[in-house]
Amino acid sequence: MQTGPVDEIAFFAPGKEGWTVVTSLMRAPTQPNFSTHDLRTLEIIEPLTRRICELHWRTEERLKTVGHSDDDKEVLSRTVQQALEERGMPQLTPRELQVVGLVLEGHSSESIANILGISSGTVRIHRKNIYAKLRISSQRELFAIFINAPMGARSPTQQ
Repeated sequence: MQTGPVDEIAFFAPGKEGWTVVTSLMRAPTQPNFSTHDLRTLEIIEPLTRRICELHWRTEERLKTVGHSDDDKEVLSRTVQQALEERGMPQLTPRELQVVGLVLEGHSSESIANILGISSGTVRIHRKNIYAKLRISSQRELFAIFINAPMGARSPTQQ
């Protein structure tokens, strides 16, 4: 399980009703950091990436059903569970759903621990259990579950 630092770049796009959409690009620890050329290229495509995120999330059905009375954590847990079910992935506990949601929002184990009022060691245990249930071994694979894979790509359950 990779939980250490990696070279990462994130695009932030405003969503509706206070949501922020984060598109995160990471390099594995074994890969070189993003070069100056990479950064310039990403800077050029940033407005397009941001606009695509804004357009997609503005019309996202799961966000249309969010009411002001819904608790953000409940909405996030339902959204994560629905996405897992759509991909034939196993059920997670309510706490595991919270952890997955916070990881997908870009929080570190330490940040998740602070938000949930638990130790970072407990968060790491939850992450280990989540990865085992989903049959994955990295945060990158966790993100990949929630991104529409191209046709012909194998899901973690098909490996």
